[in-house]
Amino acid sequence: MLPTESSPVDMPLLQKYNFSFTYNLPTAANIKDEKNSSSMVWVVLFTGLIILSLVSNISLVLAVLSNPRKRTQVHLLICFLFLVNLLDYALLIVEFSLGVSSHFPWGEDSCALYQYLQQANPLYYAVLILLIVYHAWRPSSDSLSLLWTVLPVFPLVVLISLPTILYAGTAVYPSGARYCVMDLSGVAGWAGLEVAKWQTVTALYYLIYKCILPYLIPLILLCKPLTAIYKRMNGPDDKNCVISLALAVVSSYFVFYSCYSAVAFIRYVVELTMLDISPRSAWILAVLQSLFTLLATFQHVFRPLLCFVLDIDLRKDFITLLRGRSRNIYHAVQQNSTLPSV
Repeated sequence: MLPTESSPVDMPLLQKYNFSFTYNLPTAANIKDEKNSSSMVWVVLFTGLIILSLVSNISLVLAVLSNPRKRTQVHLLICFLFLVNLLDYALLIVEFSLGVSSHFPWGEDSCALYQYLQQANPLYYAVLILLIVYHAWRPSSDSLSLLWTVLPVFPLVVLISLPTILYAGTAVYPSGARYCVMDLSGVAGWAGLEVAKWQTVTALYYLIYKCILPYLIPLILLCKPLTAIYKRMNGPDDKNCVISLALAVVSSYFVFYSCYSAVAFIRYVVELTMLDISPRSAWILAVLQSLFTLLATFQHVFRPLLCFVLDIDLRKDFITLLRGRSRNIYHAVQQNSTLPSV
């Protein structure tokens, strides 16, 4: 996490706490107004996306649950993605409302939980993407098969995220601001690295958890299964548009996250190799990463809309459900208006 409010960056302090992107920052007095205005822009943009995503995803969940034929493993896994999105939104709300990126108000245990949720959330998403392709590739009529494939997800992600849980901690700046950071100095010391190279361990950590695990590894693993199910699309095996939906959802995930993953990869490789780039280039990379994070978040809105477009029956079921609810509300209002007043 790159602090946005400080005096010019103190290199020994950064090396001690392994802050990411060690470049000179402008003083808080010079950037205060710009920071407030830019923060409001991000708040408005992400708030709009969260509202649209909630409406579209809740509509999809209602449509799936209202039709027993649509309660396939792929449809239910797509709905599970919405639960992961909710965790994303909760983290965004906490960050925007409490400003935890500028000052972390809680202790060490809360910091470990916060860092775990931040780094593990993309892993949950990636594992669900893998399961969607697997169940589209090898569909099963056994209702318990979905349960047995979903249950190991949580302990698996917790196991992969052990470094996050063990090495998350708070660091206090001279200004008094407290930050929740990954302090991997213990790992660097165990590996026999010099103090000046501790920051490369942190860069490697973020490269693994933000690029390789949630994006590159799933992309490599899914090449063969996606090719196989693509050949079966719109065929007799594509019942309830399961294969079409799986292809569309997974493809949209990789498309929307490709830009973010590429920029994050460049940013952390620069840190890992300790290349000397200008502060302006560092700022551009940071802004691009935030911008593509917004684009990736739009996938949460695009995914349910894509499901409604591809699955005509799902769209009809939702329209029927919506009309039924509207009719019930209308009759209830009519009844209340005809009741005699006391």
